[in-house]
Amino acid sequence: MSATTAATSRPSRAQPVPTAAAAAPLDRIAPPPSRLFVSSRRATPVVESCHVRRRWCRAHHLPMAMAIVVIIVCHGVLLIITSITDYDAMGEGRDFDMGPYNVTAYSPSPDIDGLVIGHDVDEGRTFRPTRNHRTIMYRRGGIDGGYSHNINDDENDDGDGPPDVRISFELHDPNTLPLTNVFDPHVLCPIGEVTIGRNRRRTGQNRTGGLPPSLVRVAEDDDGGGGEGEYRDGRRRVDVDRRSSGGRVLDFTASLSTNLRIMFVGDSVLVQLAQAVDEFLLEGRTLESRKIGDRSVLWEAWTGHDGGSILAPTRGGGVSATWRMTGLLSMANEGKPPANSVGGGWSRSEIDKFLHHRYRPSTPPTTTTQSSMGRRGESAWLPLYDDNSTIAVGNFDVVVFRVMHGWMELHEITHDRLVEAVSLSRELLGASVVVLMTVPFTNNVKTAEDIVRVREINDDIRNIARAWHSRTNVDDDVVDGVRHVLVLEYGTYVNHIIWSNARHLNYSVTHPLEATLNVFDSEGPTFLLDRLDDETKFPPNPAVVCSRTPNRGKCDRNSLFRDGMHICPETLASRYAAGIACLLGCVYNRRARTNSAIAEERIRICEGECNGQFLSVMPVEESLIDKHITLASFSG
Repeated sequence: MSATTAATSRPSRAQPVPTAAAAAPLDRIAPPPSRLFVSSRRATPVVESCHVRRRWCRAHHLPMAMAIVVIIVCHGVLLIITSITDYDAMGEGRDFDMGPYNVTAYSPSPDIDGLVIGHDVDEGRTFRPTRNHRTIMYRRGGIDGGYSHNINDDENDDGDGPPDVRISFELHDPNTLPLTNVFDPHVLCPIGEVTIGRNRRRTGQNRTGGLPPSLVRVAEDDDGGGGEGEYRDGRRRVDVDRRSSGGRVLDFTASLSTNLRIMFVGDSVLVQLAQAVDEFLLEGRTLESRKIGDRSVLWEAWTGHDGGSILAPTRGGGVSATWRMTGLLSMANEGKPPANSVGGGWSRSEIDKFLHHRYRPSTPPTTTTQSSMGRRGESAWLPLYDDNSTIAVGNFDVVVFRVMHGWMELHEITHDRLVEAVSLSRELLGASVVVLMTVPFTNNVKTAEDIVRVREINDDIRNIARAWHSRTNVDDDVVDGVRHVLVLEYGTYVNHIIWSNARHLNYSVTHPLEATLNVFDSEGPTFLLDRLDDETKFPPNPAVVCSRTPNRGKCDRNSLFRDGMHICPETLASRYAAGIACLLGCVYNRRARTNSAIAEERIRICEGECNGQFLSVMPVEESLIDKHITLASFSG
């Protein structure tokens, strides 16, 4: 994905966010034995490529047990992993071989103990490192170990030392740490007979839980689409779109850590995703024990279904809140009936419940931080402490919007409505970053014209994000309004899942990793408008919900989508959560003050890479799963 570059003014320095006490900077933390803190900020190449030899390490006084680092990125810093290799165990004179990767070594600057080894791949769908790489970081003992997030700035203005890491994540095998839907007991995908509606009316169909093999794990050089066979029209199929390396597609879960205050706003699908994110953010989350006491349901939309909820503190000291809403945030909808009513109504009292919610941080605030707290309307939007060492949310750093097609007609999702929602995120909630989710295909898309209109809306979302910096009034230190608008390619993610399943059902469609937006638009009308005959108001498409199709009217259901709109969280939510953490790192895990145009360009590159890796069916390397490796994204 190519990023659109546009000039912007430099954001102001972020104010301190009082949560758990900030730990010592990373450069003051001693690395664990045999591991290296790695930085490449002032590094220069000392070896050409391909192999790292033992004698080279000795010549440069490097330890024999060296950290081998693989960086998965394209144009900006992205995903960084570390592992340990004992050179003595490899034998005298043997070359270190990373398989398909070309390895380039860099010598660190004199004041940093470490080594960077990047990789490059000439062919295949993997990310490539560039000179934009700044720092490789890890957390000892995985997501729950090591140190608290550095919260002094959203950028390290002096440009020296490691960056602040305000959001990070770790990936797990589902057998080690499954998503149990502890906060979502209702909208699930149980194996067995499929029911619909609040009354759970029987449909006569069964969910077998089947997934296409290409959506579970992909072996190296797997075609990802089923090999040789026949299409429905009888034509012979031989897949040629081979992947250069294998990995997991949907067969992983996640843990997140952040000190950011994040608000999710949207309908029941967004609530599903946000409830999964809350579980991924639970402090001390393990297979045996889950601490859920820090999450509060502020009100119910109807019995048993969250209208507003908040998790505080999260792992890392942040806040995760969910606001169920059936329309984009708009002043015209203030005072109208709230969800689950049509129209997107909301009230100031709902906002107050979020902003005034009090919780006890992991570490009580100090006198110094108490005296620096501001109130809404003053110079800073910051949480407020009381004398009992509890903290009020005060405002949010980030608002994530799902555009609610279904509750909103397509003609109602206009440019002005999108812009107003972004602006109100700052005015009403204090957010400096807004994430807009693109609109996916659902059973609410009923005609070819609807498909075209969805594409127009998504193009508008992307254009709003890329041009947003020009809408703000900025000087050297003051920003009036939202600083950054990011795009989470949820529509593309859903397309990737549907296209993969369609290929499993022998539809003649392109492999999603080879498909462009234009390909999705051209192929979509050829099969997306098909519907099952299941006697519902909004019958789903077979490629969305079926694991196999014995006849047009009925099918065995998969574990991808509950119906034509709602997801099965245990299979689809982990990539969404990792994508959110990755996207927000593009803005908040930044290292150095830089020219605003360059910063904007790097953010867009990082944004594209996060979407490309996680909001897609791009395999995740096996070496990232259950290795106690913490991942973080950076844009510079």
